[in-house]
Amino acid sequence: MESSKISLFLLPILVAIGACFIVLSQPVQAADFDPAYIVSDSEITDYNSMNLDTIQKFLRERPGTLGNYMTADKEGMIKTAAQAFYEISQRWMINPKYLLLLVQKEQSLLTDKTPSQGQYDRATGYGCPDSGGCDDRWKGFYKQVNSAAAQTRYYMDNIHEFNYQPDRTYTIDDQKVAIKNTATAGL
Repeated sequence: MESSKISLFLLPILVAIGACFIVLSQPVQAADFDPAYIVSDSEITDYNSMNLDTIQKFLRERPGTLGNYMTADKEGMIKTAAQAFYEISQRWMINPKYLLLLVQKEQSLLTDKTPSQGQYDRATGYGCPDSGGCDDRWKGFYKQVNSAAAQTRYYMDNIHEFNYQPDRTYTIDDQKVAIKNTATAGL
């Protein structure tokens, strides 16, 4: 984003990301939300927060279909959604909880009992700008989760290349927000 003022559309998304991440990790009071510090750098990169079995159990306990969903990885090997989340989180050193909340935020895949193929194909919203239209290069569940994790890792490692930086203040919905860390700046 080029301007220092984020649209009214972006703040609710940031709040949703922060809230979902908190719900996946531990109970917290709504008053604890800080838009300048949505999630810690160490938490978003805690790629060992869930093992394969824990991810599978988590998916099976949700009403959505990811507990039984199968997807092809980039080599064409068939994987469960849990295997995809686990392998991708390990490869990019990104917390699988973050990836799980992302597919929920974007396509309700943890709770939707009858998702369309399009919801799987655009699972994380990667390559689908808010201005409309999705790039078919990123179509498919595995590609979506992998690309989102890779992009998040890139942000974490190269935040200096992006407009939003830690230790800088931005106006968001007419409120001054002094971003406190890299993960929040990336989000």
